[in-house]
Amino acid sequence: MTSCKSSNQTITFKDLIGLAERDITKIEFRDGGTGALFRTTDERKINEFWDFLNEHTYKKAKQPEPFTGYTYAGQLTSLNKETKIGFAKNMLSLDMYYNIIPENETDFDNYLRKIVESFGKVSTLDGNIP
Repeated sequence: MTSCKSSNQTITFKDLIGLAERDITKIEFRDGGTGALFRTTDERKINEFWDFLNEHTYKKAKQPEPFTGYTYAGQLTSLNKETKIGFAKNMLSLDMYYNIIPENETDFDNYLRKIVESFGKVSTLDGNIP
């Protein structure tokens, strides 16, 4: 006998990503609107980001309507791998798309922006001048 997960099932960020908080050593995001690059290796900021994403649950989504760009796209770096991740309005993109199910009335996008901007802008040599 086999079982299938219900399409209505929600999952935590920790279970979705398959990493432990302590495994993440660097987070890097590019702002989809401005092109600015944000990066941190600060354990406190990584913990804040981790805690925020784990306050919510996620539900596998059907392929979304076409949209252009992400609010933020980047990667989480651990000792063993780099995990690409993106955020668009009410959606999380990993290997597939997930709807973000907020646990409270917090404005997800605005709070995410505050956390990512706290990482600090990075000057890069790729033509991006944040």
